[in-house]
Amino acid sequence: MKIAFFGLKEFSDYFKIGGFESFIRRLATGLSNSDNMVEYVLYDSPADSSIEVLPNLTISYFQDFAKAFQRLRTGGYDHIFRVWLSRADRLKYLFLQRSFKQNIRWHHLFLAWPASFPKRLMTILEGFFSAPNGLLVCVSPRQYQAISRFHPIARQIFPPVPEAYFLSPQNKKLENKIRVTFLGNLTKDKFIEEIIDLFHRLQKSQKFHFSIFGTYDRLNRHSASIHETLQSQDEIEYVNVDMNNYSTEVDLLVENVLKNTDVFVQPYRTLNNTLEIPLLLLEAMASLCPVITTDIGSVSEVYGNSQFIIPLQEFPARAEALLNELSLEQLMAERERINKRNLELKFNMTNVIDEFQYLLTK
Repeated sequence: MKIAFFGLKEFSDYFKIGGFESFIRRLATGLSNSDNMVEYVLYDSPADSSIEVLPNLTISYFQDFAKAFQRLRTGGYDHIFRVWLSRADRLKYLFLQRSFKQNIRWHHLFLAWPASFPKRLMTILEGFFSAPNGLLVCVSPRQYQAISRFHPIARQIFPPVPEAYFLSPQNKKLENKIRVTFLGNLTKDKFIEEIIDLFHRLQKSQKFHFSIFGTYDRLNRHSASIHETLQSQDEIEYVNVDMNNYSTEVDLLVENVLKNTDVFVQPYRTLNNTLEIPLLLLEAMASLCPVITTDIGSVSEVYGNSQFIIPLQEFPARAEALLNELSLEQLMAERERINKRNLELKFNMTNVIDEFQYLLTK
């Protein structure tokens, strides 16, 4: 099969790091490794260019929408996935799509899920019109539950996690101290100030080792200030991670951090700026890390029934109480529960790509 992922470079680029980009990159990589020809067709780029990043995987950059859409006309694709378009180009896409004579299946990826009902309704309607003969691909249970009521072509697939992340309970080591880790952007959306205060307060107990692997925006004064504060202290291990450009080393770093983490702290105030099912949640589960996170979106439905899921308004107080009372027996029991949940959900790369290919050929 020949498959295209079409969208704005800003939200879809192979080399950018983020929930949306990582999901598409893993789908594209998995499909190309299964002998499919895959191409990113991206617009709003500084210049027209083309790069072969892997065998069977190419990125075609275009300065404007018209040039990129012309590539869709001439590319000879079997499947085209709409990823992320600017508002100004969405109606244009629907209009030009109808002018195609080729036998192409058009699909729509639902990556985010708006908080307000009117915006959700508009998102659903856009998806219906964007996929006249293809699939509406959802990444979370709540997306699927909402969209499948109205349309039979909705399907849910989990963001795929490479097999290297997955550990068995026997292979997950326990150290003298419980290793508690935060990894991600130093932003208010991730409760970063509350997490720093929490780690400082619990440092006195001597049963924990706290680490923050943080990325920050140099142009954001608040984020840069938190980075400077963390650099100036030595109670919490702080590692500044440059995640501006994707490389296999970035995947390896995240994989190693999670392998050496006992409890992963990753709360969310909102999912508006990330993938509807956060990829880090699934990666931490694959690495058998109990995840202290907030009950938002489909997070609790995916993670399962657990005391580690905390109501949004009760973070960080409940997180502090949970960590204070956490025993090694409870930690091991939660690992076992997560391992069973992973086997139920089957979100490893091989299973997800096999299912995805089956849906395309069905």
